[in-house]
Amino acid sequence: MAALTYEVAWTRVLAMMIGSSTYAFTMILAAFVTGLALGSAVCARYISKVRHPMGTLGLAQILMGVSALAVVPLFGVLPFYLTQVIAKYSDGFWQLQAVEFFLVLGIVFIPTLLMGAAFPLATHIFSLHRKRTGESVGTVYGANTLGTIIGSALAGFVLIPLIGTQKTIYAATGLNLFAAVLFILVSGWIRGKKVLRFFVPVPALLLICMAFIPAWNVNALTFGPFYQAIGQSSGTTASRHELRQLAKKPEVLFHRDGPATSVTIKDLPDQSRVLFINGKPDASSRGDLPSQLLVAHLPLMMHPDPKDTLVIGLASGITLGAATLHPAERIDCLEISPTMVEASHYFDDYNYRPLENPRVNLILGDGRNHLVWSPNTYDVIISEPSNPYFAGMADLFTLEFFELMKHRLNRGGLACAWVQSYLMDKETFQGIVKAFHTVFPGMTLWKSLKGDCMMVGAKDKLQVDLDILKTRMTMPGIQKDLARINIHDLPDFLGHLLTGPAGCARLCEGAYTHTDDNLFAEYAAPKALIGGNILKVPLINRLEQVREADFSFITAPGKRTDGQTILEAAKNHVNARGRVYAYYAKKREQGVSDISILKTAAQLNPGDTMLHEAADRFRSTAYHLFQDKRLNEAIREYENILTLFPSDAKANYNLGILFRHAGKLSRAVSHFLKAAQADPNYYQAHFNLGQIHAQTYQYTKARRHLEKVLEINPEFDPARSALARISTKL
Repeated sequence: MAALTYEVAWTRVLAMMIGSSTYAFTMILAAFVTGLALGSAVCARYISKVRHPMGTLGLAQILMGVSALAVVPLFGVLPFYLTQVIAKYSDGFWQLQAVEFFLVLGIVFIPTLLMGAAFPLATHIFSLHRKRTGESVGTVYGANTLGTIIGSALAGFVLIPLIGTQKTIYAATGLNLFAAVLFILVSGWIRGKKVLRFFVPVPALLLICMAFIPAWNVNALTFGPFYQAIGQSSGTTASRHELRQLAKKPEVLFHRDGPATSVTIKDLPDQSRVLFINGKPDASSRGDLPSQLLVAHLPLMMHPDPKDTLVIGLASGITLGAATLHPAERIDCLEISPTMVEASHYFDDYNYRPLENPRVNLILGDGRNHLVWSPNTYDVIISEPSNPYFAGMADLFTLEFFELMKHRLNRGGLACAWVQSYLMDKETFQGIVKAFHTVFPGMTLWKSLKGDCMMVGAKDKLQVDLDILKTRMTMPGIQKDLARINIHDLPDFLGHLLTGPAGCARLCEGAYTHTDDNLFAEYAAPKALIGGNILKVPLINRLEQVREADFSFITAPGKRTDGQTILEAAKNHVNARGRVYAYYAKKREQGVSDISILKTAAQLNPGDTMLHEAADRFRSTAYHLFQDKRLNEAIREYENILTLFPSDAKANYNLGILFRHAGKLSRAVSHFLKAAQADPNYYQAHFNLGQIHAQTYQYTKARRHLEKVLEINPEFDPARSALARISTKL
């Protein structure tokens, strides 16, 4: 009973460190069973030489508890060591699995060795007074099986949710001590006054140890070594001291060990709030916001009258909150984890408090089972599970699951399913898309900036009325919500299309279909996490090959000019995004930074968010080059920005500073003037112009610019001092 309690608790902690894939759980189980098997084999070999088997069994229980207790403080510091180890060996999947296996085995080896020794000892004791050896072994085995069932159920469903993982280990240690006392007393191994001399100090010492072992630091425990290390090249991870400092920065708002997962909410230094599941970021108020909003708004904007909606997965509640902004009469939300419900309230400032909305019906249960057994049907079904590399998640990305979604749709209903394109190999992604495409042949594929994709399909034929989209876009709640992710009009919204029905069909060519029978993603997706690249080049290239601004599924009644204008603008948005990806592809594969590709994107859609992110990268690179006194290279980076955005005030100003440092005053003046024209209140530009004109004896011009500085910012004393100095020259 105690053994399985330990296993469940250790598995929970180790899963937060080495990931929650099927390989991680299998590895932990294999290490546990290896220790048990070796313990049983060694004990069985020498059991005939044991003079006091019952007393020895009691001693084994004490040592088991002591060794399990010794592991507890190790878990508190292990995340920082593991991050370095995983980063070092993350170039090869099986290499990393082998290293992680031996690490796990090293942690649990002594306790499991003693657990393994307990079984042959118990069998030997029971068979001493029985004639039938087989019956004795069967009885002990049956009792052991019953104990393992009770222990695992008690740990997973009662102890861990009630008292937490660390105290669950303490409870199992208490069981070991209780069993030890019982076995040693019954054995008669220790008699008389020796009983007190033995049984008082040993439990007391263990209780003192429990009291003085520090509680695990939640920030360290949920640091997520596996997720911190993936994406880093071998040997590039920070030192343990730096990792410890990094782990201290977030503020933990909530942590709860639930029956299935451990859920944590943290406020990060960048002002974002993040929900972690088993140490992996799963939802947030910033980075994941585009996908959390789009997965709701896409189908609900497209459906003409979405009265009944189903959202599978609560998490932060942001997707559910977005759904409440639409005119639905009933919104069911499926969430399997009660812990997640409590955690979602920490996002109430971001999710419109959906659980307080009278139209929302929260259902605690499995989303797939709900689709099988519930009599309810829906106009829109939204599926946003966790990543397919999480153990147990792949069956929410299969052909059969998508068929269940379609079966529960009303006539004209729409289904939207989230799937990642980052940390995903091409074959697995295509297999999931083909499963969806098989069920919804006219599907469309949409993409957020961060690599999250949304598959949208219709029960019948996907046909969207442009007038309905325009109406929804003018609804204040929806308009305000989409503005959070820089979507301000319909072209912005439709610009997230990756490809239409024809492109989706091409994407599926030659792909396998992800089904319940093969569950390929369960085993292939974790492998794609390894290798040092967040974005997998073959998949990204394939997605860009099928990118197409195909809005054939949208009808513009009467072919009105305004409708065609919107669709043309949307096509420019899609094509601009494609140009940005093409720029990064060429840079990645050929090492060439071809700014002309980005210039084309800027001409198509100067407001493209990814284009502005590219400009920010140029800006950051230029700053560091300037710090290293590499002026010419820094100048080139700022010139790249101006190629895209000629009126960028800050880029013009910084370029003016660089030319001034380089002694090229005429060029500096030109860029300071452009900065001042782009932003009339840019007093720093006027101040630099005043200084340069004073330096070149153009005092009248200098006075004009310095007076402008004081007009904009009367408190800027350097301008007042400079003005006083040149006044004597006039």
